[in-house]
Amino acid sequence: MNLLSQQRSFGPICKFACVGGIAMTTAMTTVLLSPNHVAAKQLNVVDAVQADVATGDLLLESTLLSQHRRRRRSYRPPADSRIPRRDHSGGGVRGCGEDIAAIAPRLSGIGQTVSTHPTLVWYTASDIPSALELHLYRYTADDRLETVFIKSIGDSQKGYMAYTLPEDELGLQPGETYLWQVVLFCDENREEVGMWTAADIELAPSAVAVEPSMIDPSQDSLSIAETYANLGIWYDALAQVYDATSVEEKEFLQTLLLDLAELEESVERKEDS
Repeated sequence: MNLLSQQRSFGPICKFACVGGIAMTTAMTTVLLSPNHVAAKQLNVVDAVQADVATGDLLLESTLLSQHRRRRRSYRPPADSRIPRRDHSGGGVRGCGEDIAAIAPRLSGIGQTVSTHPTLVWYTASDIPSALELHLYRYTADDRLETVFIKSIGDSQKGYMAYTLPEDELGLQPGETYLWQVVLFCDENREEVGMWTAADIELAPSAVAVEPSMIDPSQDSLSIAETYANLGIWYDALAQVYDATSVEEKEFLQTLLLDLAELEESVERKEDS
């Protein structure tokens, strides 16, 4: 059995949206729900954009999103970007734990990377530590999820957290689509599931892959992030600036978040119409 719900015996599959935030109507496969699950609001990218993210001094007001729509996006998904097969986010039976959100395309397209061992970023709303696991799955030809690995990654902390797939593990393969999932537990023994969040990821097709000459290692993180964003390579752009320290990097991080929030919100509006 490959699915998280099967491995931990948390009950039946939830076939429709079980959480608040962005509307979700697609079928879910990897879930952590029990028959007595009570719906809990799950943090999404739009919420995170309106939160005090990472350093505490980058406060993104909700009005920025409407103002941002009048600007040209720095991040533009590739024209051939596919819609994710499903959304995987929610909470455990008791709804314990704090909100957590994958900072990646989840409704508007499948986020791409040029790295076989990419850096994955998520946002946690609480400063109360909770045990975390990171799960990586591969979609099979018949749309099942096959476990690649499950790893304990320590405790949560407020703000952005990141995990780079270890080099000693099999990396992402061309032509495959993967799902990564961060699971927050209510206890140190990892027996009671709190909240979780997930997103799809795939290697960028060779047609849009970054040529070595396009990325100069001597460039600063901001310049590299801008190049990746312009090419629609979400994961690599964010990896360069998620822990921004300079004013310029923080501003670009804000721009990336607003770009993504706008894209995700546009999908929500279409689903609600």
